[in-house]
Amino acid sequence: MATKQSLSDRYTPDFIAQAEERRQKLDYKSLHVGGGSTTRIERVRTLLYQTHQNYYFGHFNASCILAGVLFEQCLICLLEEEIELKGKITCKQDKNIVIVDDPQGLLNQSLYALIQTALHYKIIPNEQAELADGLRRIRNYLMHDDLGSFMIDGLNFEFRFGSMQNGAFVEEHVISMLTSEVKTHCLTRDPQEIWAYYILTRTRRLIVLMFEERVKRLPPEKVNS
Repeated sequence: MATKQSLSDRYTPDFIAQAEERRQKLDYKSLHVGGGSTTRIERVRTLLYQTHQNYYFGHFNASCILAGVLFEQCLICLLEEEIELKGKITCKQDKNIVIVDDPQGLLNQSLYALIQTALHYKIIPNEQAELADGLRRIRNYLMHDDLGSFMIDGLNFEFRFGSMQNGAFVEEHVISMLTSEVKTHCLTRDPQEIWAYYILTRTRRLIVLMFEERVKRLPPEKVNS
C-alpha cells in the first residue's frame, strides 16, 4: 500500500517553483469585475481564484471544470443584474421563449440559453459568439469524456471533435491556437496543460468583455489570482 503524502511532501520547494513559473508564463493581468458585494459576485471571485490556483499547481482537469462553472456563474451573475435593472428579461432557446422576472428562473436555463440571452442583451459581444459557443461545446465534451491530444497542423495546435444529435454525427468543431503561443505560455506539452491553458485564457477573455459595462457602472475592485 502506498504511503499517503503529507501536504509538505506534495508542495515541495520545486513544486512551488514550478507553479510560480506557470503563473508567470500565463502573463497574468488583474481582472476587474466591478464593485459591490453580492453572493453571486463573491462566488465568481472565489471561482476565479480556484480556477487559477488549480491551473498553477497542475490540477488541469479541475481547472478546466472550474472554468466551465465560472463561465456559467458569470452569465447568471450579469443576467441577474439585468433582471434587477429591467424588471424582467427574455430567454430564448431555439423557438422557445421564456420571460424571466425572478433571478432564480435563470437556474432552470441551459448554458446554451444563457449564452443566447447574454448575446441578445449585449453582455457577450456578437463577435465573441463563436468563442462562447465553443467553450460551451468543450464543457459538454469534458463532462462526458477526457479531452484528447492536440495535433500540429502547420503553425497551429488543433483539436477536432464532433457533435452528436440523436446518436448521429452532426458537425465537426475545430479548436486551434498558434504553436508559438503554447511554447511561450505553457510549461509543458502535456495535452491536459494545453487544454487547461486554452480554456482558462479564453474564458478570461470573455469575462473581461462581459464585465466591461458593470465595471463602468460600479467602482472597480481588483481580483488577483
